[in-house]
Amino acid sequence: MTHYIQQVHVLRDPGATTIERQAAFTRLMAQFGGVVRSVPIGFLGDDMQADDAVQETFLAAWQNIASL
Repeated sequence: MTHYIQQVHVLRDPGATTIERQAAFTRLMAQFGGVVRSVPIGFLGDDMQADDAVQETFLAAWQNIASL
């Protein structure tokens, strides 16, 4: 199974501990952070605004984990 799919399964597992979920989410952020950041940096052209957009994106993902 693809690594990121395994992490999503951990996030959606009702039996997973908070620590396991946080670790899975951290691994997803590490894997996809650069790709996610490339989109707003291309549109905004500003590092700080791009970083804010990435933070908001990952925050929204964390808050909506059940719908992944």
